[in-house]
Amino acid sequence: FSPMAKGLLSGKFTPDSTFEKGDFRNNMPQYQKEGYEKAKKLLNLLKVLSEKKNCTMAQLSIAWMLRKKDFIVPIPGSRKLQLMKSKKLMLY
Repeated sequence: FSPMAKGLLSGKFTPDSTFEKGDFRNNMPQYQKEGYEKAKKLLNLLKVLSEKKNCTMAQLSIAWMLRKKDFIVPIPGSRKLQLMKSKKLMLY
């Protein structure tokens, strides 16, 4: 469930990110200033490692989930068609 932590592990969002009215992330602790502060160390590590591996933070996060156990199958979802078509979410 939510292998991208509702998008947080993609590195796409910052403490200054805003979401549309009605977006569930408006009320999630990890998308508040304190939540970002708690996640900062992990997000920085993901950024450094993804740059070393020449991949996106999203790809690295999904790859990590795939390697945890043979029976774990991460299923990233999206509410927007353009994100599903994006090469940034594809794993090769």
